[in-house]
Amino acid sequence: VGAFTEDLDALDALYYAGIPVWFVRHTSLIPKPRIDQVQDFICEDDFQKITLHRGEVLDCTDAQPSHKVVFTGLPNNLDRYVSMGRFIRSQFQSPLLLGAGELRIESELKHASVMAT
Repeated sequence: VGAFTEDLDALDALYYAGIPVWFVRHTSLIPKPRIDQVQDFICEDDFQKITLHRGEVLDCTDAQPSHKVVFTGLPNNLDRYVSMGRFIRSQFQSPLLLGAGELRIESELKHASVMAT
């Protein structure tokens, strides 16, 4: 999961939310790119570990506990986008100060889904 963007504001927001993001720029904006040496691709071995060129080892096994499931269902289901939006907004939203027990964005989404039906 991650995103590619050319927009600095989107880059900042996604990075702050902890979502992997790649900043895409045209090569003319990069000042004189220099390639000293071409390296082989790094790949996982049978134990899901990556050995970097400097000898460091990265463990690529699944996180414990595993990441939260945001949506389950068919890929053409529009509820998928609502679930993804709710998850992303929850990363930016803080709970109400008076302790309503749910995030503000969740109540807004419930209100929007009632109005849409």
